[in-house]
Amino acid sequence: MLRRLEYLVAPAREKHFARAAESCHVSQPSLSAGIRNPWRGCSRTSASIVHSARASTM
Repeated sequence: MLRRLEYLVAPAREKHFARAAESCHVSQPSLSAGIRNPWRGCSRTSASIVHSARASTM
């Protein structure tokens, strides 16, 4: 899970997508996939996370 969060932070930190992939030690397509769906591999789906977030703010 921490790796996927790093995938989200690296492009902002590096200000360059190729350098962000390099800093994460992955290829650009892998970084893109990690950003596209950061919740993949978790036990909860993104829909259940969104639902939980909405419920907690009501």
